[in-house]
Amino acid sequence: MKASAVFLVLAACASPTTAPSIEKVRPPWGPMTGGTTIELLGNDFDPDVNRVFIGGREAPVARTIDEQHLEVVIPPSDLAGDAEILVVTPHDNVIATDKFRYSEPPTIDSVSPDRIVLSALPATVTVRGSGFADEAAGTPTVLVNGQPLPDVTVRNDTVLTFEAPPGVALSRASIDVINARGSTSARGFRYAVSEHPGLLAFTQGSGTFATFYDSVTGEATDIPSVSSSSRCIYGVIGDGDGTYWVSDYCLQGSQWGFGRLDLSTQTVVDVIVTNRLYPTIARHRGALYAIEYSTNRFGTLAPTGDSFAWIGSTTVQCCDYGLASDDSTLWIVARLAGVLSIATIDPDTGTIGTPIPLVPPTSVIDTRWYAGAIYAVTNNGMLVTIDPATGVVTELVYVGTSYGLEVFE
Repeated sequence: MKASAVFLVLAACASPTTAPSIEKVRPPWGPMTGGTTIELLGNDFDPDVNRVFIGGREAPVARTIDEQHLEVVIPPSDLAGDAEILVVTPHDNVIATDKFRYSEPPTIDSVSPDRIVLSALPATVTVRGSGFADEAAGTPTVLVNGQPLPDVTVRNDTVLTFEAPPGVALSRASIDVINARGSTSARGFRYAVSEHPGLLAFTQGSGTFATFYDSVTGEATDIPSVSSSSRCIYGVIGDGDGTYWVSDYCLQGSQWGFGRLDLSTQTVVDVIVTNRLYPTIARHRGALYAIEYSTNRFGTLAPTGDSFAWIGSTTVQCCDYGLASDDSTLWIVARLAGVLSIATIDPDTGTIGTPIPLVPPTSVIDTRWYAGAIYAVTNNGMLVTIDPATGVVTELVYVGTSYGLEVFE
């Protein structure tokens, strides 16, 4: 009788001998950041000791509710998607797949509209993507240029909207979406002064950063300065994504430099000291061409501004010149044989074609091809057009003392 009693007591205290199983996970997803609680439903979990691994990482907390339920705080993960679950008990292990996944972080596919005219604020912005609502995404925080927005409407898992806050003219907004599933960033709309593209004449006045010319309406709009930093822009070139690069003679004290123009702060950043100045720059068939100030030589310019290679022996008289290209023909406006003229220039040899005198004679600072015409800023602050066939100069509007001209899309 005594031996039988001992056996019964030991049997009553022993752990289950049946292998555990995982039937379901509730909820069947969690954020990649970890830290949320899920419940494992199954059978024959150890009443006292269970270790849980999700995606190869041990859960920081695994609490037994009973033999059919485990409460688990999920670990973080580097990968979204299905994650293997391993439950380790003192007497057996069980692995389950396709029962739990780490949720994809939110994504941004598009932001519309692409431009917002400052005078039209408030304006609704629509962000399309994924991960905005489903799988316990929670209430999002949306930042525009680093500042949180007070009101964001989540329409569904793929669409959210908000009212665009005020911004700096010409700058492109950065948008961040942060929720329980993670975060994502994208370049958003650009703050514009017109619903049309146009030209920017970068001015030297302390109170005005640039003047925007709308070729559709013929109106010029001054863009106020927001920075007190010194800015001596002498040549500007834009690239395909709306970034502007400038040659500036006061970036590093008395040293000449080349850098990226941050339109949100109106300052030149990512500066490279070049000890060269490029008063006019044109993009022609994918390459950059410029005239270098010290030598008045024509040549090719590296996109970073730190390399300039002469082409031929062409020199022009300082300092009334400009380059413009329609991607078929490259023109130069300069004093040619002592006469203010426009001519073609061969991008391979630097050979200048037959000069056509400007009528009336006009001293230009920079030129740009835009919307089927050659535009120029003059040394008396006027924006003009130049007919390359006749040399006729037509005055349009006063834009102030400007040493750089570029297209704004």
